[in-house]
Amino acid sequence: MSSGTTQVVSVVAGTVALGYLAYRGLSRLSRRRRDREGVLAAAPSPVEADAVDDTSGDGSAGSNPTGSDRRYPLRALAGRAAWVTFAGAVGVQMTFALNGGTIPLTVASVVLMAATAALHATSVGGWRFGVGMVGIVAVLTWVAEAVGIATGFPFGEYAYTGSLGPELAGVSLLVLLAWLTLAYPAFVVATRLVGEGGGLRRVGRIALAALALTAWDVFLDPQMVDAGNWGWANPEPSLPGTPGIPLTNYAGWFLTSAVIAALLDLWHGRARRLWDARDLGDPSRQRADAVPYAVYLWTFASCILGNLTFWARPSVAVAGGLVMGTVAVPLVAALATARRRRTREALSGTREVVSGDREVLSVDHGADLAGPGRS
Repeated sequence: MSSGTTQVVSVVAGTVALGYLAYRGLSRLSRRRRDREGVLAAAPSPVEADAVDDTSGDGSAGSNPTGSDRRYPLRALAGRAAWVTFAGAVGVQMTFALNGGTIPLTVASVVLMAATAALHATSVGGWRFGVGMVGIVAVLTWVAEAVGIATGFPFGEYAYTGSLGPELAGVSLLVLLAWLTLAYPAFVVATRLVGEGGGLRRVGRIALAALALTAWDVFLDPQMVDAGNWGWANPEPSLPGTPGIPLTNYAGWFLTSAVIAALLDLWHGRARRLWDARDLGDPSRQRADAVPYAVYLWTFASCILGNLTFWARPSVAVAGGLVMGTVAVPLVAALATARRRRTREALSGTREVVSGDREVLSVDHGADLAGPGRS
């Protein structure tokens, strides 16, 4: 085993262990919070009950075991494991501030994030849906990249330098995993913002998923080009703030991302029909999809911070922040709004129960005063 491979394996193993510890800590904190909110838990509203009790086997940190967990133990386990790999990936990425991001650390980060996407997809619809999702993204992106390198379509003329490890037909295998890290979260985020359904809603969902994924490349491409991992034959005209990256690249990303999103949409629909896959992006069950939401928002925030500080590319931070913010900011607003709504409904349900209890106590007290002879 080469020294580089040994470093990657060591980093992945160490960060998974740390991620597991972080997951356990979050689970304990979540349980303590629920214990302190026992009054609310005593009389949850129907929506709150769905949010707490029906995680559809996602295994979210701190969630209670459900009937769905018992029916689909693999899905529940995959949901919990997704939190562990995500925490590990965050730990690896935080070390970039110290060393600028070495190749072994980059590989470890990509592998952990790709595993996070695959595990969460498995928690949604079982191993068939998870494997199918990985296959759709990997095959489509390999075809797009291979065609792009050979013909210049759809991204423009570019080539990998070989610094990212093994390649297949000139395409870095690590890049295929990198597509996976955010292609699936972008689809889940778009489903949350647009909603399920066909017709124009489906078109909007696919378009927003394509934008959500393409926006990430406004951060990614300048970083990879500066690191010497690939280069462009005709880097201009470029997007303001990201010199050296042609506009054709983003057009190619959007086209490829739209095809990926369309196939993921079809695949999810098939999984719901055949394997009892749950819905994605349900506002009443936000905890079930918390992992892809967290992945997208962490990527957004960390890319801005990294470009403003240790990568010293403030123009990229601004450009990427503006483009990716068109998806990330509405996502934060939607999540916060749904949380406030559930809290209000839970409080309202508690007040109704307390009021009903008081009425019962009042009737019982009156009956006691009347006594058996006066009733």
